[in-house]
Amino acid sequence: MNAMVQRGPQMAAGVLALTVHIFFLILLVFGVSWQIKNPAPTPVMVDLWSALSPEPVPPPALQPIPPVPLPTPVEKPEIKPPDIALEKKKKVEQEKKREEETMRRREEESRRAELEAMREQARLDADMKRREADKKVAEQKRREQLKREEDELQKRMLDEDMAAEASQIKSLQSKALADRRAVELGRIVADFRDKI
Repeated sequence: MNAMVQRGPQMAAGVLALTVHIFFLILLVFGVSWQIKNPAPTPVMVDLWSALSPEPVPPPALQPIPPVPLPTPVEKPEIKPPDIALEKKKKVEQEKKREEETMRRREEESRRAELEAMREQARLDADMKRREADKKVAEQKRREQLKREEDELQKRMLDEDMAAEASQIKSLQSKALADRRAVELGRIVADFRDKI
């Protein structure tokens, strides 16, 4: 029984290894046969010509000389550049246009950034000026408030001094009046004493 338990895992490992090898073999066979069925496309060759060869001009037939001997210009056939050269030229032109557009966009963005920075600076300057003006107004208001308070304090002190003087005058007047009454009363009492 012990021998069977040890053979079980070895048997399973062997079966798994065999399965993996068979799978790789099938994959290899189908991969090679797939490449054989779909061969790579054959390359195409193109000849690039910088200019076309001139067409042969037939020799002129003998004809009588015209009465006016004016040289006639010979028309040269129009030479068309090959399509590939045109495509390259178009690509180069498109690339130049893209670069110019990119440069224009960058310049425009830099101009926008500069304008935005200038606007921001102007806004900050305006804010700073407004704050300074607010500080000046607040300082002026504070000074005016202090002056008013000082004036009120002086007025109160003056009023208190005047009230104190008035009360002193009243007390002196009342004392003087009391003294007069006392003197008069003393006379009256002395007169009554004398009469009695």
